[in-house]
Amino acid sequence: PDETQIDFEDDFIALKTGGNQVLVVSGSFVGIGTNDPDNTLHVLSAGTTHIKVESEAGYLAALRIKAGGQTSAYVWVPADTADLRFYVNGADRMHLDNDGKVGIGTTTPDELLTLNATEPNIQFQEGESERAKIGINDSDNVVIHQQTSNKHIVFKVNDGGVTREGMRINGAVP
Repeated sequence: PDETQIDFEDDFIALKTGGNQVLVVSGSFVGIGTNDPDNTLHVLSAGTTHIKVESEAGYLAALRIKAGGQTSAYVWVPADTADLRFYVNGADRMHLDNDGKVGIGTTTPDELLTLNATEPNIQFQEGESERAKIGINDSDNVVIHQQTSNKHIVFKVNDGGVTREGMRINGAVP
């Protein structure tokens, strides 16, 4: 049988098991399953590839991402759940819980999507242009805002399997 070997070359180190290179250090790149890594860490496998970050029971598991002198951001899983959280600029900003509920600004979403903010809004864009916004204003009113000039807000209904216009608010006529 083939022995485990470590090959040292100029600016290249390879760990071989069973005659195959399984770990390569080439310059400042590390390759797992590839002889020619083209990123800081390059993982290649036949079929589905998984990278596992696991903590012991009772501890959180996280992936820390940082660019230059910027504050770190984390994608993490709390110690006591399988929830996925996105931690940015000192706080959890987005949360995906075990039931598939998403919370933005909250770690306890009550609905499929829960927004928690002062005057929360959902902005709709098309081609980077703002088209419509739905939200809550500072008086706690629900606001539906058509942002395209002289266009309408249209409410549609299903009438026995036929989609019909139920109501139209004309944007050109106040």
